[in-house]
Amino acid sequence: MAQCARIRKSPNSENIFPRVPVFRKIIFSITVFVFLITSKEEGMRERLPKMSQLVALQKVVQTGSINAAAKALGMSQPAVSRTIRELEETLQVQLLVRGAEGVRMTEAGKSFAANCSLILQSLRRAKAQSLALGGRTEARVSVGVSPISARSILVPALSALGREIPGCEFHVEAGPIERHLPQLRDGTLDFAIGNADANISLAALALEPLFECPFYFVCAKGNPFENARSLAELSGAKWWITGEHRVMERKSSAFRAIVSRQILSTRTNTVGIPMVLEHGYLALLSTVQIRHFRNLLSIIPIRDVSVTGRYVVARLKDMPLTSSAERLLALMHREANAYPWTL
Repeated sequence: MAQCARIRKSPNSENIFPRVPVFRKIIFSITVFVFLITSKEEGMRERLPKMSQLVALQKVVQTGSINAAAKALGMSQPAVSRTIRELEETLQVQLLVRGAEGVRMTEAGKSFAANCSLILQSLRRAKAQSLALGGRTEARVSVGVSPISARSILVPALSALGREIPGCEFHVEAGPIERHLPQLRDGTLDFAIGNADANISLAALALEPLFECPFYFVCAKGNPFENARSLAELSGAKWWITGEHRVMERKSSAFRAIVSRQILSTRTNTVGIPMVLEHGYLALLSTVQIRHFRNLLSIIPIRDVSVTGRYVVARLKDMPLTSSAERLLALMHREANAYPWTL
């Protein structure tokens, strides 16, 4: 008994035994902490959308209906509907309003769809960059170009890039820059080229100069306005109005004043050029357009005004270009520097 008493009163026993419950408390606290953190992370993972859901939503937005999206994706209509419902449950917000006439996006849906497109495009670009760094190529370039840049510098640049990167896939949208802005902002297009003076909002876009192109007043040979020297002398003429005319109208009140009689508004040469050559219309055309019909057109020697189009490359500020898109842009700069812009 005395020995047992001595053990209980031992200094070592007083230092060791009190530590046991403290140690257990520490282990318990760490276990609870890890459990809470793990549960929180798992909860966060569960709330993140799946890639298949993002793709399905993007296709619904692009095609305008769940049925069309299903056909494009090679899925059944119920499967796409279920995928969208699961996405809405994940986000805890309604993205689509379903009705007898189809579906329409809610405001939350429009906002999420815009971000969804950027996410998917960023992933595609990241994949392309990773493959390129690994010595493999899965090159695809998507650009929006004005007709003038398409005819003058895009074609030779694409040809050169095709030789450098065999198998590279090209997607080209032709038209004025304002038409390309939605696809540019959602990441579908790598970059777009257009007139810097166009009446558009360029928020969130980075711009870099590409080329300047002179424009000339033209008519068919023998037209009564062929020898006019001032804008005032063109009063009463019939006009083929292109996108460049609209830019000129905003910049020059004198030009607005003379374009008031008979107007044909079209962006296509298929209609515009015959109206100039065969029906007495005047036009404001670039050197690129004039070269194709130089023997049939007369340049009206207007002296009181000169017109120059400034063309720029527009791209998202925070979205780096893929290596193939970067290379195409470099080739277009090279072609722009070599092209004979003046007549």
